[in-house]
This record gives sequence, C-alpha cells and structure tokens, in this order.
Amino acid sequence: MIKILAATAKSLGHDPLELVLNRESTRQVRRLHRETIAMEIRNTFAPNIPLTVHWDGKLLPSLTGNNMVDRLAVILSGEGIMKLLAVPQLADGSGKLHADAVYDVLLDWHVMDRVSCIDTTSSNTGNKSGACILLEQKLESNLLSLACRHHIHELIVVAKAFKVLLETSSSGPQIKLFQRFSLAWHTINIAAYENGIDYQELAADLNPVTDDIIAFLKAQLQTYLPRDDYKELLQLALLFLGDESVPFTVHRPGAYHRARWMAKLIYCLKIYLFRSQFQVTPSELSGLQQFNLFIVTVYLRAWFTCPSAASAPRQDLQLLQKQKLVNYKRTNKSVANCCIKIFMCHLCYLTETLIGLSFFDDEVDDETKVSMIAALESAGALKPCKRIFIEEKITVISAKKLSDFVTSNTRKLFIALDISQQFLQQHPSTWKCLDDYCSPVFWQNLASHIFD
Repeated sequence: MIKILAATAKSLGHDPLELVLNRESTRQVRRLHRETIAMEIRNTFAPNIPLTVHWDGKLLPSLTGNNMVDRLAVILSGEGIMKLLAVPQLADGSGKLHADAVYDVLLDWHVMDRVSCIDTTSSNTGNKSGACILLEQKLESNLLSLACRHHIHELIVVAKAFKVLLETSSSGPQIKLFQRFSLAWHTINIAAYENGIDYQELAADLNPVTDDIIAFLKAQLQTYLPRDDYKELLQLALLFLGDESVPFTVHRPGAYHRARWMAKLIYCLKIYLFRSQFQVTPSELSGLQQFNLFIVTVYLRAWFTCPSAASAPRQDLQLLQKQKLVNYKRTNKSVANCCIKIFMCHLCYLTETLIGLSFFDDEVDDETKVSMIAALESAGALKPCKRIFIEEKITVISAKKLSDFVTSNTRKLFIALDISQQFLQQHPSTWKCLDDYCSPVFWQNLASHIFD
C-alpha cells in the first residue's frame, strides 16, 4: 500500500521523500477525513417535514475480534428522504438499550422535533418496557406506531399455523422434515410433480376459489418482486393449483432453518408436489395438505398485499371476518382459532388514530368513507391505545365496520403527517378532483410514511 501511495505521489509531481508515508499516518488521515465528511453531512441535514424512524437489530461479527455483537441500524424516512443515520453497537437487544440508542442517534442528528412516526417490529412494542414506548417517553411525544406489516404476517400468523400442523419436537435450528427432503432431492424427478387440485380431499375447498386465486397469483408475478423466493413461492402455488401456463422449473431446495420463514412455505409446497417420490408419514402428509391449503387460500393474498398500510385497516378487519379466518374454521378449526387469537393481539391499524389510513384506501367505498367522516365527531379515548385489545368473542369484531373504529382521535393522523383535512369537507366521490388531495406533495408525504 505504501509503495502504491509513493508511486501515485511521484506521478502527481511530488517528492515521496518529503511526504510522511506509513501505515499509521495513513490510517489517522483517513479517519480524520471520514469524521470531517460525517460532520458535514450531519450539519447539512435539516429536513422540515415529518419523519419516520425505523430500526432493527442484528448479530454481526465484531470489527475488532471474532465474537458476535448486537448492531442496531437506525434509518429515517420521509418525503424524498431515506437516510441511514447510524449502526451503533449494543451490549444486548433489550428494549431499553434500543430506545437509548435510537434517542442518542436522533439527538446527534438534531431531528428529535421532526420525528412523528415509528416503524419497527412488534418485538419492540411492549406496553411497559418496549423500545417504542420508552422512546416516546424520552422524546416526550406521542408518536404514530406504524408496525411492520410483513413481520406480523411472517412471524406471527404463518408461524402459528405451521406450529399447529407440522412443528416437531426438535428444538434445534433445523426442521427434520425439510432436512430429509433436501437430502433426498437427488432422487426426485422434477418433471413428475402432482398438484393439489386433483386430490379429492383438497378439491372441495379449492375448486370454488381456484380461478380467483390463480388470477391473483399471476397478477402478482407481473409486479416488482424484490427477491427471487417471492417469485418462486408464487410459481409453486400455481403448480399446486394445477396451473402450468407460467413456465417454471422447480429449483433445488435451499436453506431451511427456522429463521427463514418463507422456506417453510416453499418447502411444504415442494414436498407436497413430489409426495409420491418422497416418503412421508400419514401425519406429515395430512399436515402438509392442511398447511398448503391455508397458504394458498388465506395467507398468500394477505401477505402479498400487506405492505400498503393505507389498506391495512380494511385488510386486517377482513382477515378476521367471514371471508378469511372465521370462514376457515370449517376447513381447520384449530389453525383458524390459533391464528385468530394471535392476530387479534396485533391489531395496530384498527386503532382510533391509524384507522384514518382507510380514507386513502381506494378499495373502501364512498358510503363507508361518508360514515367514517361522520364518526370523526364522536368522542375518543383520552389516551388512545397503540393497538386495540378486543376481549369480546370473534363474532363481535366480525360484525364491525371500519367506521366503528373512527373517533375524533383519528384526526391526529393528519396532524402528525402534516396533511390537510380540507378534503374531508367534500363528498368522497370528489376527492380525486381536489387539488390538495391529488397534489404530488400530498401523496409523496403520505406514501413516505405508510408504505412498509
């Protein structure tokens, strides 16, 4: 390295003998240069719009040793902004340390007064010691809690269904059924797969909805998919439903440890497609049938459409109503009940504040929006909850409408996001003709916060 620097200096007309060229001097100059650049970036970062702070932790190798350390990535987003602020090292992953680290980063960047929303996983949202609550206390401000939509559906809903139907007694990182299938892959003829629609026990549940599901899956394949396993999951689901119109070669099974939630879906579909070529027990076959049926008829549509928080209140309510999980009780009561129970503990988007996102959902009809506008005059709770807790039977929430969750507290959403409420004075059928509702700034400001 020193020889390269000396040669470079000489080519630029300098005498290398007059320069201090050694490893330590170079390291110190580089460090000072990076500190100067970092300070300049912080001093020139002065957003004047509402911002959302995101954070998530991960175990990574230490920079100075061979051990693993907790690192917390802290990101800010807003209108035209997506900025990584810092990745501090923590002693552990507790909620208090997360809150302290995020607060210190916001303080260092002088953006505490601009943060109006928080978006993080449900593991940080405990009512007493969760990082979100502790951060609000340190900031002395009530923030909008935009919980990660994918996290709720990935690690809560589908994990529960898998545990009921296929979870083994093994406590290790590997899933034995998947491990056996991976080792037996070399014996599989990938051209000789069997779909699920021809299986009599599944046909009764699949036939009435097959065409609609296939149309949805094909439409999703035409959208942007950030990862290849998203596409593979859609293609496997089409094969399961007997649709071969989309060319697809079944790939060799990949990683299958418990941390990869999508591997559960992909593996279960693959194993069932080749069930005649791979030895499974009767209980495993029954579990695969029921899990794949749940994936295809209930889960895939919910997961692929969940990133839009504008539609989150409507979709969460529908998932609990007769069209989805409640209706699924007729197919598998135990799976439906466990998913309903856990999902009802994560209804962040049906709170008095975030229910206001439904005003921007194109799938909500004008009549419902008129009812929601009227409900804005109803009194709200003095301290609105971050997520609703429904103690009544599922039949009670099944009868509710979006307007039933709207109160005067819903207006806090518009205040936090600095969005004009003038359009609420007009009929919903005219909103798209209004300048403030259709202006690019309005939608950019909204989209920067609500899309996960």
